[in-house]
Amino acid sequence: MQQTPLSGVLLVSVILGGCPARSGFNDVTHDPGDQLSSQTGDGDSSGGDGSGDIDTAGDGGGDGVPGGGDSAQTFRFQYDRTWIVLLRNAAMLPLTPENTQNAGSTSYQVAPPLPAGLSLNPTTGAISGTPSALQAPFSTHTITATASIGSSVAQLRIAVLGGFIVDTTSDVPPAGVLGDGICSSTSSSCSIRAAVAEAAALTGPQAIMVPSGSYLIDSVI
Repeated sequence: MQQTPLSGVLLVSVILGGCPARSGFNDVTHDPGDQLSSQTGDGDSSGGDGSGDIDTAGDGGGDGVPGGGDSAQTFRFQYDRTWIVLLRNAAMLPLTPENTQNAGSTSYQVAPPLPAGLSLNPTTGAISGTPSALQAPFSTHTITATASIGSSVAQLRIAVLGGFIVDTTSDVPPAGVLGDGICSSTSSSCSIRAAVAEAAALTGPQAIMVPSGSYLIDSVI
């Protein structure tokens, strides 16, 4: 018997690799774009910090746009990731930008609109909500922050998948008919083993949300 600490998201598409995530089901440690591309055709990601600079001196500089070197006065904001994978009908942990300079009052806009169920706070730049529709491959959204000293942009890629939320740390086998879209085990809970079995029986990428904890895995899943 092996006791395995797990936390986060497993992307599964008969069976698609692992992507741990933090509580709130939107933080991931590596880009699943290549895995999703095998299903959807979209596999590119910057893997960066989600930030952009725009030069406010008018000389075309800044590392967020083509041009010359950085200006002495640059407004920059960033999110702590450039992409997120969310589970449909599961609330995401709010994603809030960080201003690396004290830009004062800042307003935020996003284009194109975020996936259904998500919203951008125009004052804080926080993205939050409960996604209600599937989004695969990733959709790319440009967030523009405007302050008195200038503007800056950042891009965020979002995928919304169907899937399951594990609600037991026990290693319980699946029950019922696989492929019916219901994660059920012999203990009437959704175990990791039951979730993986159900996801593997479905078509297309699935997300398995695994809350933080220690999970007893009796044998290879």
